[in-house]
Amino acid sequence: MTVSDLRSIVHFALCSRILTILFQMIFNSLIPDHRADAFRAPQLHSSSFGDALLETLLSGFSRWDAQHFLFIAEFGYIYEHNFAFQPLFPVSLRAVAETVLRPLQWLLNLHSRLLLAAVLLNTAIFVLSAVVLYQLSVAVLQDRKLASLSSLLFCLTPASVFMSAAYSESMFMLLAFSGMLHLEKGKPLTSCILFSLSTAVRSNGIVNAGFLFYSQ
Repeated sequence: MTVSDLRSIVHFALCSRILTILFQMIFNSLIPDHRADAFRAPQLHSSSFGDALLETLLSGFSRWDAQHFLFIAEFGYIYEHNFAFQPLFPVSLRAVAETVLRPLQWLLNLHSRLLLAAVLLNTAIFVLSAVVLYQLSVAVLQDRKLASLSSLLFCLTPASVFMSAAYSESMFMLLAFSGMLHLEKGKPLTSCILFSLSTAVRSNGIVNAGFLFYSQ
C-alpha cells in the first residue's frame, strides 16, 4: 500500500463523513421527526446551552437503535430489551466520554458527551475501516484499482449514514474486515481474536466463524 493510496482513501473517507454529518444537520432541521412508538432514553440530566446546541446539530444520529446504545452506555443493562445489544460499542462510548471528552463536562452533560463520542469515534473507525477494506481488497483481488474502487463505493453507499450514527456498524465492520485481512495474511489466531471482538459488538458476528472454517 503506497502513501498516495493511503492518503487518497483517508481523504475520501473523511470527506464522506464530513458530508454525512453536514447533510444530517441540514435535513434533520428541515424534516420533522417520525414519532414512532419506540424506546427513548430518559433525560435525567439538566441541560445547558451546550447540550441544546449539540442536540440541535447531532440529534439525527441518536434515533432508533442509537437510543439503546446511548442508554446502555449511560445506565448499563437495565431493561430486558437492552440485552439485544452487545456491550463493546456502548462501553467504548462511555470510555471516550469519560476520558477524551471529560474536559467538556462543564459544557455538556454525560448524555451529550456520549452522543458526541459516538459521532467522533465512528468517524475515526469508519476511516480505518475504509483503509483496511482497501488492504483486504488488494490481498484478495491483486488489483489496486479495484481495491480503491471497493473502498470508494464503501464510503458512498447510502447505508453509510448508519456508520456515523450512534450505531455499532462501523466498529463491527472494522473488526470484521481486520479479521478477514489477517486470515488472508495467514494469521488465524489474530483473526479469531478480531472475529470474537466483532461478536462482542454485534451478535451476528458469530457468522464470521465461517471464514475460519472456509480457510481450513
